[in-house]
Amino acid sequence: MNTPAANLADIPASNSADTSADIPAGNSADDLARDFTDIPTDTSADIPAGNSAADLARDFTDIPTAADSADDLAANLADDLAANLADIPAGISDGDLARDFADIPAAAPADDHAVTGIIFDIQRGAFHDGPGLRTTVFFKGCPLRCLWCHNPESWSRAPQRALRAATPGAAPKLHGRKITVGEILQTALRDKRYHDASGGGLTLSGGEPALQLRFCHALLRAARTEGIHTALDTCGHAPAAAFDLLAPHVNVFLWDHKATDTAAHPGLHRSLTGRPPAQILENFHRLYANGATIILRCPLIPGVNDTQEHLDSIAAFARDHPRLAGIEIIPYHDAGLSKYDLLGIPRPALNTRPPDADTKRRWRDFFQSRNLPKIILPT
Repeated sequence: MNTPAANLADIPASNSADTSADIPAGNSADDLARDFTDIPTDTSADIPAGNSAADLARDFTDIPTAADSADDLAANLADDLAANLADIPAGISDGDLARDFADIPAAAPADDHAVTGIIFDIQRGAFHDGPGLRTTVFFKGCPLRCLWCHNPESWSRAPQRALRAATPGAAPKLHGRKITVGEILQTALRDKRYHDASGGGLTLSGGEPALQLRFCHALLRAARTEGIHTALDTCGHAPAAAFDLLAPHVNVFLWDHKATDTAAHPGLHRSLTGRPPAQILENFHRLYANGATIILRCPLIPGVNDTQEHLDSIAAFARDHPRLAGIEIIPYHDAGLSKYDLLGIPRPALNTRPPDADTKRRWRDFFQSRNLPKIILPT
């Protein structure tokens, strides 16, 4: 398995004013220090070369116009894992938290429709993003750098223009736009009759929605007020306090289970995703213990994470958590590789390909032999 550290694109450093975490009123300084240690925040100045000041002024007047040069971008992308992670703050000060998040828990539901965030897509009629037909909103910003990621345009929280167009003669695409909760709800409400007929609803995906926590919270709360079923598609890497805030407004969590550390490979999860699994697992167990409805989603990448240890771990999750609403096995696909080229990001050197029929049959045979009724297997 080829997993060179250089495949993990650098995770942007942050200014504290753009952090994604959120703390409900009443948490002590000790709570804040504990919950926010090692939580990355993104910067809105990490826009790749190719975005002119005019582009930014026209499309996103409130987003900084500074851009990395092509040389800087190439150097950053060539950094190894240690260098990529070295600039992540060890914590966020109490002053930052007080300034940035004091108004979130007190925000009135009537104010939710005016809250803004940055997304890069809305898909209507989606049927792979939770139960029924869904309206799926894709948030910008992600704290992970999974080597098999098919949405690299989601990594930065800032809008970013591709370095070249997908088709000759077209303008390079701008990935990311500012939008209000109210605008998204207008789309979701147009789809509501299809949601209701199919058992579907609104899914927040990404990227990681919890990185834009005020926006995420407002959209979930406003959707539930309109009687729209909500799903949160999450990698799970956010402070516990973030999920405490969001959980009352989430009907079902779509929770990623990406890799399993072992005695032989204790840092495997971090090497494949850029993050250790401790925070993710802690949040999962906390939500499960509190009665949340969770569907476990398990991407399997041939020769990368489909190890016997990881398959055993998925089976153990099913056995040890009988209230799980389902466990989805998601085969790797390479449909997103061209996005790396358009964005000027080196393709990850995974040395893999989508699973063939024999590989998927092996996965099915394993899970069927464990008699796990809630496993949703690939065809």
